[in-house]
This record gives sequence, structure tokens and C-alpha cells, in this order.
Amino acid sequence: MLGENFKLIINICLVLFCCVSTIYLSEIKKIKNCPISKWQQVSNGIALINLLFIVTLVNCFVPIHNFLYHLPLIGSWYIFFFGIWIFIILYIITSLSNQIRENDYTECITEKTKVLYNTFKTNTLVTNVFCSILFTIMYFYILQS
Repeated sequence: MLGENFKLIINICLVLFCCVSTIYLSEIKKIKNCPISKWQQVSNGIALINLLFIVTLVNCFVPIHNFLYHLPLIGSWYIFFFGIWIFIILYIITSLSNQIRENDYTECITEKTKVLYNTFKTNTLVTNVFCSILFTIMYFYILQS
């Protein structure tokens, strides 16, 4: 019972992260005078986050992570690629926030994006690695319980 509640909480947190991140990148993409709105990194980030959103929603109802996790050879690779997937999303958001901060692209920040921008503008590569590893371990450990 307790494991199922934690699993639901983690899935909800991941869905909320996907929603907030999609809003952040979509707002950057909408702004016409923002120099980074046309970058491929923004579009790739939106696609990766939307795919993670869909997989997480499906996993709430059909435990595909459990199924893939228990397959020999595939399970460990799936966990590894899931961690890489989380890292890439964090890296894209961090690098865009750093570009906005370093080049003083204040026109790229709106009221909707200010909170996420302030959260990620000082992240480093090491922070993203640790966060993705921690989240992946926590996610799949909770899935086991």
C-alpha cells in the first residue's frame, strides 16, 4: 500500500515536471524577439518532455516500467536509458537558462517562465548528473516496493 502511494506521488511529480518544463520551453519558442526561440534545442526538448509525459501517464495505468524492469538484459539498459533521458531534459533546460543569463536575453523570460528560469539558471552539469541519477534510483526503487 505504501509503495503504491509513493509510486503515485513520484509519477505525479514527474507529470508536473513535464508540464512545467513544456510550458517553459513553449513560452520561449512563442516569443518572436527571443534569439533562442528558433534553436533546435528548444524543439528537441519539447519533444523529449512530451514523450516522457506520455510514457509516465501510460505507466500510471499500465505498469510498463515494471514489465521492462524485470526483463533480463533489457531491464538494466532501460533504467540506464531512462536516467540518460532525464539527464538530457535537465541539460537542455539548464543550458537554455544559462544562455539566457549569460547573453542577457531578458526578452526570453516571461512571468510564466520566471520560476523555472530562476531554478535552472545556476545549475551545473554535475547537478544535472546527480539529480538524474538520484531520481532514476528513487523512481525504480519505489517501483520495486
